[in-house]
Amino acid sequence: MMTTLEGIGFDTKAGVAATGGDEDFYLELVADFQQDYLCRTGEIRCETNIESLARFAHDLKSVLRMLGEFSIASMTDEWEAALRNRTHSSEQQTMVCDALERFSRAMTGLKPS
Repeated sequence: MMTTLEGIGFDTKAGVAATGGDEDFYLELVADFQQDYLCRTGEIRCETNIESLARFAHDLKSVLRMLGEFSIASMTDEWEAALRNRTHSSEQQTMVCDALERFSRAMTGLKPS
């Protein structure tokens, strides 16, 4: 499974290191990420409350970085900053949701080996 994760953009070495060096725990967190974040893109696309979006963006960015997925984390960091500064655009929200949906499709069917 680690090779598959690397193939879709995870830096698994960084992720395992960030989770205390425990590969099993890292894989549990990846499964939690799938369940807790990737299923919420439809809800987030429709959300208009800036504070709710900023909290989601902050949490998402943190989880992605911890897991070693830095591309979407960087995009989410920019979106979070724009939300906090009230300079965000709906395009940023759409870009993050589109990226998460592509990521979700790539992760579909990943099971611990």
